[in-house]
Formats: sequence, C-alpha cells, structure tokens
Amino acid sequence: MFTKKDRKIKNQEAMIHNRDILIGDMEKQAKALYKENKELRFELEENNVLII
Repeated sequence: MFTKKDRKIKNQEAMIHNRDILIGDMEKQAKALYKENKELRFELEENNVLII
C-alpha cells in the first residue's frame, strides 16, 4: 500500500515525465520552424535578386 508521500513522489515523477515529453515536442517544433524560416529567407533573397 502506498503512503501519501509515495503517491506524491509518483505524481511528481509523472509531471516531470510529461514535462520532458512537452520539451522534446517543443524542440522538434522549433527545429522545423527554423528550417522553414531558413528556406523562406533564401526564397526572399532570390526574389530580391530577381527584382534588382
């Protein structure tokens, strides 16, 4: 049988695990956005060269 302290520890472990998953997802999203922005900057530069 779990004591109140054991349940609290398990709850905190679950919260940490969920936070780690969220951070991982956010890092993946940030990398994807960085890549997309890089491609858009390159396209914009190409368009500026064509205009000039």
